Amino acid sequence: MNKKDLFLAMNDIDDRFITEAEGGMTKRKRYAAKNVTKAVVSIAAAAVLTVSAGAAAYTLLENRQSVEHYLGESAADLVESSELVQNLVSSNEHIKFTLDTILNDGKFAEFIITYDCLDDEGKKLMEEIGMPDLELYYADTDEIIAGAISSQGYSADSASDNEAFVAVCNISLVDVSRPLTLKLYSDELCLGEYVDGNSAEAKENELEGIEFSFNLEKNIESVAFESADGNQISLSPISLSGDVKIYDTSSVSFVNNDGETINALAEDGLVRERGSEADFSYVVFNRAIDPTEYTSITINGVEYLRK
Repeated sequence: MNKKDLFLAMNDIDDRFITEAEGGMTKRKRYAAKNVTKAVVSIAAAAVLTVSAGAAAYTLLENRQSVEHYLGESAADLVESSELVQNLVSSNEHIKFTLDTILNDGKFAEFIITYDCLDDEGKKLMEEIGMPDLELYYADTDEIIAGAISSQGYSADSASDNEAFVAVCNISLVDVSRPLTLKLYSDELCLGEYVDGNSAEAKENELEGIEFSFNLEKNIESVAFESADGNQISLSPISLSGDVKIYDTSSVSFVNNDGETINALAEDGLVRERGSEADFSYVVFNRAIDPTEYTSITINGVEYLRK
């Protein structure tokens, strides 16, 4: 059994934060307290995408099948037609990594990365690594942005040599006006520091040189829902968030455009994670839903109408 077969629990968490893994295989970032103020595990938002009228030919996802594990077929279509495809490649002689797409709603971003083992050595290495560790840097100074990548994980049904994993980023910790570099590590101890703050000799990074450079620009929008007292929540195809306590998924119900009341969050395998900080809560989905299909959302008995 390798690391990818296990959930890696997050230790040393600030008491203000609560996160719960619901599905998929997830690895959470851990840091010494001196290096970072803990942030809520970021919401990965793939919100409503607009296709320009009369659009010409567009770039296709090189790893479409793997990306569909997270977005679904229709959402992958929109990523392609809305020119959100990255297809950035970084490789060594054994493994090729592709940054397939970046989805950024201005608060949170999601990076979908696919790896392709080029030989048996690459397969062996990925079996040993299980889940690569990722860190975000400012490209102009090579300064690490501690805590920016707060969660990463495989799809619940990944099972091939060409697999996709997701890293989520808290935009509030990042100066998006600066160019960025996302670097991959074979182990979180490659940086030479244990998670409890005790220094240690850095382990060899077997993914040395695997990195992607880009600018993190907002490219998607969310749909707002508002209660009678003016409180708002946001719904995207793969997340729900707002200044409201979500104690469990059974407290959330949706009314669709046909007037039917459903508990969409009760669908098997839909919820990936839940988390909260004070009165702010979020739910992250494993697969995309269409937020425009719903006219209202009720949480803990309070109705929020789509604006």
